[in-house]
Amino acid sequence: MYWKPVWHVLERQKQFKLKLINAQHYHGVDGQKSDQIDASWLAELLQCGLLKGSFVPPQGQRELRDLTRLRVSLLQDQNRIQNRMEKVLEDANLKLGSVASDTLGVSGRKIIRAVIAGDKDPGWMADLARGTLCGKRKELERSWHGLVTEHHRRLLATLLTQHESLDRDVERLETEIRRLLAPYQELVDRLNEIPGFGLVTAWTVIAELGVDPKVFGGSAQRAASWSGLCPGNRKSAGKRGHGRTRKGNRWIRRGLTQSALGASHSKDTYLRSFYWRIASRRGDKKAQPINNSKLPSS
Repeated sequence: MYWKPVWHVLERQKQFKLKLINAQHYHGVDGQKSDQIDASWLAELLQCGLLKGSFVPPQGQRELRDLTRLRVSLLQDQNRIQNRMEKVLEDANLKLGSVASDTLGVSGRKIIRAVIAGDKDPGWMADLARGTLCGKRKELERSWHGLVTEHHRRLLATLLTQHESLDRDVERLETEIRRLLAPYQELVDRLNEIPGFGLVTAWTVIAELGVDPKVFGGSAQRAASWSGLCPGNRKSAGKRGHGRTRKGNRWIRRGLTQSALGASHSKDTYLRSFYWRIASRRGDKKAQPINNSKLPSS
């Protein structure tokens, strides 16, 4: 992160042509390594045109990245808060999680608010169920014979307030993301048609890769390699090493692997056929997109 403040200052000076270099790609000689020697070595390589700059997107794309990445972080915070709420419910011997698949769905929130308000009648709280939970009335009544103290209510009220505050923050972020991507709505719609893709994945792809394919030489293979989604190519003396993927962009890797997992279970698609072709020969674990780096780049 330390390069960013310097980059922001120099970026405004139009007479500079900036390059961001990963120093790990240009190691010095062992035993003769210091910051001064590294700087001199990089300067010589730059004079010879041997330095390859990293991809630094324009400012608008960087701002979009910040929004999409922050949205993921907020959702992760929500998951942690939900886990804490389920822990408090278990501590009070309230088994809502064993009946409802989503403890913070519409029905779950109404029931938790009723608990916070001090309601103790399991039959009355079961009446708050909506949707598929309406058919589980008896299970809900049995799950609410617990021992709820004032301490539990305070904890649940605090955690529910935090969760709802994050809900509002996520909504504001999504509104701002839609505003920034309004000029590229046609591209978003086209990406959304890909099997396994959704609106959030389309946002992630545009934020991380941008809209200019020339950055990666117009090659999908290069974009997949930059994202860290290609099998490793390690050969020496005619022997092939392991094919583990290298370290890449973890944000787009996360989005594409999740989309590939969904696409592999879709109907009448190439990715589904590809998944079952690999699974029939090498097993389900090898065919999973999170283990097979070929699948997300297909």
